[in-house]
Amino acid sequence: LHDALPIFISDDVPHSLLIKVLGINEAASKSHPGSVVFTATQAGDFDGRCGRFCGSGHGQMRFTVHVTGN
Repeated sequence: LHDALPIFISDDVPHSLLIKVLGINEAASKSHPGSVVFTATQAGDFDGRCGRFCGSGHGQMRFTVHVTGN
């Protein structure tokens, strides 16, 4: 498995990239993009969400990180 470096940018209010099972909770705001380096120890699909309340759509801000063994 390889290191990953997701970079994320907020176009509006502060957000955070939260993937509990991987121990990630990284903030991003309009003027400060967020990034985090991590190495997954196993392949699989890991659920994530916005970890900072960001408004009425906060509950729908979910994603999946797909980690492959290549």
